[in-house]
Amino acid sequence: MLTKHKFLVAVALLAIVFSIAPLAAQVESSTSQATDGLFTSDVDNFLNVNNWQDVEFDKFFMVAQVDGANGVNGGFALHAGSVYLGFGYLGNFWSGNINSTKTEYGSGFAYAPYAGKDITDNNTPADAGLSWTNQVSVLAGTELLGGIRVDVNMAGIGNDNDDADSLNPLTGDKTTAKTAVGLGWIEPGIQWGRNFAIGGGVLKPTLGFSYTADLRKTLSDPGTAGSVETTTWTSEDGFFMESEYDDVYTGANNGQVGLTGAIAGSVDLGYDFSAGDADVSVWAGYGLRLYTYGKQTENSTTWTDYNPAHMVQSASIGVGAWYTLDRKLSLGWQAEGYFDFDKASITSEKVKDGPDPDHEFTDNRLGITPKLSVGVSFKALPDTFTVNASLALYPLHYSYREFEHIDKTAGPDTITDTIHIIDPTYSTTSLGFTWFIAKGLSFDAVAAIGVTGSRADLTNFSALLSYKL
Repeated sequence: MLTKHKFLVAVALLAIVFSIAPLAAQVESSTSQATDGLFTSDVDNFLNVNNWQDVEFDKFFMVAQVDGANGVNGGFALHAGSVYLGFGYLGNFWSGNINSTKTEYGSGFAYAPYAGKDITDNNTPADAGLSWTNQVSVLAGTELLGGIRVDVNMAGIGNDNDDADSLNPLTGDKTTAKTAVGLGWIEPGIQWGRNFAIGGGVLKPTLGFSYTADLRKTLSDPGTAGSVETTTWTSEDGFFMESEYDDVYTGANNGQVGLTGAIAGSVDLGYDFSAGDADVSVWAGYGLRLYTYGKQTENSTTWTDYNPAHMVQSASIGVGAWYTLDRKLSLGWQAEGYFDFDKASITSEKVKDGPDPDHEFTDNRLGITPKLSVGVSFKALPDTFTVNASLALYPLHYSYREFEHIDKTAGPDTITDTIHIIDPTYSTTSLGFTWFIAKGLSFDAVAAIGVTGSRADLTNFSALLSYKL
């Protein structure tokens, strides 16, 4: 039974996580990375809303990881009566630069009162300040309700209060310009999952929801006489900034659309069952992400008011099978298909300093990516040392784009552009090992190599230490 003391501790920890306000990835084991997700360990399950009950321990489980892609990760799990509690962290702690330039004006300076004096914070390059990119996750699981995980992701959180002093070399006038870049991204999210025994197999539904708040903005004060401090939304939706094919959004404020955030939801369904000598899994998923924008009047350099919209849909479907070939060797394979569809538009309403009517942009894009992968896990020294490896093949990536620009200044004129692109075959190879040092203690490492044509690049590495008691 969950005691009152343990319950209050759990509530307090959840409250701390919400007050910190950090979603994206989970802690992934090096075994999973080495086998392209075909073989997993407790590290992959302790924050998984469907598989948390597969982590077996008496008192606690803990992990610490260094990952070339995600920085420093870690977490732990414990039981509070009949409730399973898992806590995780991913992040890079902090990044950025703090710069302060000190300039000394000598006796030959044109304006005598400032000769021989120091002017500090005359910053070139500008002081970028420090920012934090971190995620905190908390999972609670019970046999009746399943698993519920709360993620709070912080990306680029930080402030730059940059006061840059400068002197006019002719008049000696001192100017202090203030610039403050606001907070980055904050994304809270929640996910639920539960397993159901159906038809001799296990059905695994998962539901997720997240909200992203984009808090990036610029506060500026030129510091000159009569100047007014201004606040400008500088956020951009990368979709509207793309210029790979043409500079299509130049007329619409260069694609700067005052992005304020996004709302996202996902649903995934998997089914695990046995077929002869193989363990088989089939799965499908769907995701929807809607971007949100503020009123565009303030930061627009061309239009006084225009309306952007952007929606992203994604879907996946897959099948995989796993075989135990002998007491040392296990093999698995999977075939997956990924689909994504972007639909975006910008409708301008008014143009600055002119009588011209509006422009309209519509942009639709479709992407299809099939993937084949095979992984092996070989117990070179049973119960002591296991070698993990995989090969993943992306036969192609097909993308389709249909863009339309209606210029109502004369006519109107309509420009339609249709593009088909097939990217070359790409593959990744991963190799890793797991060393079971002692009972409950293991060391897991991996290196991954991406191969395109005749080139091979080391793309990722990971090493972790896990312990359970």
